[in-house]
Amino acid sequence: MVKKRSNPWRARSANWAIHAVSRLSGGRQYQIANLVSRIRMRRRTVPEKTYETILPDGFGARRAIVRLSVPKMPSGRIHSFSEHANSENAGLADTVIACTLGGIAISEDLGLSWKSVRLRPFAKFPILRSRLLPNGEILLVALDPHGHRPWADANNRFIVADMHGTVLHTAKMPGAAWHGPRAVDASGGTLMYAEYPWNDPRQGSDSAAHKTSRVWRSRDFGRSWRQVFEQGAVRHFHYLQARPGVTGEWWLTSGDEPEESRIWRSTDDGDTWIDQTGTFGPFITIGNYRFSRSLFRLTDLAWAGDEIIWGSDDVLNATVETTGSSKPARSRGSRVFCANPSTGMAPTVVGNCGPEVRSIVDVGKFYVLATQSSRGFADDKPQVLLLSKPTAGCAPGLVHLFDVERHTDKRTGFTHSLASRRADNGVFFTYRKSTDVFRAPDRILRWQIEFE
Repeated sequence: MVKKRSNPWRARSANWAIHAVSRLSGGRQYQIANLVSRIRMRRRTVPEKTYETILPDGFGARRAIVRLSVPKMPSGRIHSFSEHANSENAGLADTVIACTLGGIAISEDLGLSWKSVRLRPFAKFPILRSRLLPNGEILLVALDPHGHRPWADANNRFIVADMHGTVLHTAKMPGAAWHGPRAVDASGGTLMYAEYPWNDPRQGSDSAAHKTSRVWRSRDFGRSWRQVFEQGAVRHFHYLQARPGVTGEWWLTSGDEPEESRIWRSTDDGDTWIDQTGTFGPFITIGNYRFSRSLFRLTDLAWAGDEIIWGSDDVLNATVETTGSSKPARSRGSRVFCANPSTGMAPTVVGNCGPEVRSIVDVGKFYVLATQSSRGFADDKPQVLLLSKPTAGCAPGLVHLFDVERHTDKRTGFTHSLASRRADNGVFFTYRKSTDVFRAPDRILRWQIEFE
């Protein structure tokens, strides 16, 4: 066997480059990462991948076919999926937004073609997040090129623009940005988002470095904001959405430690918030299993009548099977739960997902669930699962569709909780790392799902 010779000069040079980049601002790091990614992958082709799964008898369909691809984005920039307009936004059901340096890309035909929109006053600002507004404008979060910590940097900017890139309003953010499209929403004349401060998990809420997580509300489409809720005893908020079809009702979730994992509800557009999980103690027994409060740690949920369905953003390491044995057996793995938490009744367990669930997408008769990668599950690959919707006399069921290929040894959050809420004609979108599924620079994945 030939032993590979080390190159001390190359190793020192690489370490020097990494150290030099780490001293730059977050915005400069973002710009350099975009440039390097484009250079490395500019000649790579992006084929389409198709997965076919035979479904169990009685599941509601015989076969599921999923096609994955990376859309052909405008050249010269790295683009990241930001949002797919909800069908309740009249005329915007096919609109998809991707963010990039100094602007956005817009597709009005479900990702088949894209238009680049530049924000000239913010040409050097990485655009991190977006939210299409009911009045036809768009709210953007821009990373200050001189800021080092984008999620906790109060110097980041709000930008309100029209769909042609004309800036209508701009101001400094009052705090951290939101986690993803499930942590910002608009209903009627109310716009709200929940902060995701970059609190270190090793710092308790009593640490001087710990930042309070807040909910902000605007009633003038992003021109002004009022704080309507705050929690200093949680690491950050994961989710904030208006309940479809119910005026004034909003749902909010927090994490990450078991005692921080809570679900809140407002019925007055954010004026007051009630903890729906406050009656639960540190442990919840469901059948033969005892779970910690981490079962309420989630980044996405769906409504099923008066109940909600969610997948835990936690592998629930503390779960034990209590079958009368003198030594209870451990039972790891995230679960899908169904419950009305306000009743105080223990949730129902629908199935075991393995890694942490990051996204739930409504695809008609089913939900598609996407997990991150997690040690000890599926060779450290993200997983994609199909969940049947509950119907009269029929409980929901869970089926594994496929594991997501990774072209790197590094772990991945896969969708990182950035995904469409629902599919349009079987098409939806998620975020992806540049090495998830394909080797390709743009951080967006187009899904098309069919059932036979």
